[in-house]
Amino acid sequence: GKLAQGKPVTVSSIESSSYPGSNAVDGNTGTRWASVSFSDPQWIYVDLQASYNISRVRLNWEAAYATAYQVQVSANASTWTTIYSTTTGNGGIDDLTGLAGTGRYLRIYGTQRGSQWGYSLYEFEVFGTAASGAGPIPDGTYKIVARHSGKCLDVAGFATANGSPVHQWSYGGGDNQKWTITHLGNSVYKIIGVQSGRSLDVAAQ
Repeated sequence: GKLAQGKPVTVSSIESSSYPGSNAVDGNTGTRWASVSFSDPQWIYVDLQASYNISRVRLNWEAAYATAYQVQVSANASTWTTIYSTTTGNGGIDDLTGLAGTGRYLRIYGTQRGSQWGYSLYEFEVFGTAASGAGPIPDGTYKIVARHSGKCLDVAGFATANGSPVHQWSYGGGDNQKWTITHLGNSVYKIIGVQSGRSLDVAAQ
């Protein structure tokens, strides 16, 4: 259920700034996402940041639940494939198992509300396994994090010249900590610093 936790979320609307989409994937059942009232459809999707084979989705609805909704997957957040659909939702916890769909994005698309209010989710959990061959997104931009330290690959001093050293540093969001990964074929990649346009290179080979 941790696939979605803390990942970027996009929503159709929010009731107020107290109920952002991120509340639905924060692992805390005391917070929730709520859409605006009186309007259909409404939706929430999470960017899992890699492609997964989705097998289960667990929805913990607040009193403002969906009677009719679809669970959808997508590779690009624009073309969606429905892997579950119901028109008889009754709120509470919907633990949807036996699902089969592959995508980077997973969306809950509500088309009929169970109350006069909007849609509201305490938690939106996604279960699955990494899709085979799920390497980096082509020409995607990444931060590169060392598992032992949690620190990011960083170009020292924001330098842009050839031969500028890299080291690890806490992530601050600067372009000197962002890297574009381009597949050259046969699982070989080049890694280019966003700020400098230079390649990651082993000094003196």
